[in-house]
Amino acid sequence: MNQTSQEEAVRLRAYQIWQDEGQPDGQDIVHWHRAAQEILAEDGQQQPEMDETEAVTQATTSPQAPPMLSAAQKSRP
Repeated sequence: MNQTSQEEAVRLRAYQIWQDEGQPDGQDIVHWHRAAQEILAEDGQQQPEMDETEAVTQATTSPQAPPMLSAAQKSRP
């Protein structure tokens, strides 16, 4: 999987995790890190385990909702 498709897979998985957990605020970096670990594991790649604090410190971007999600849907409680 190339880097672009891998990043897209992580973004979509992080969004799915966010939805599955009831769309909590402030967990985007944790969801992104968890999604990245899952995608890497599916690809047979290894990533060192990090605790939540390390994940937050090392994250460089936050996940975004897929393009088909409207602004009204993102702001629903």
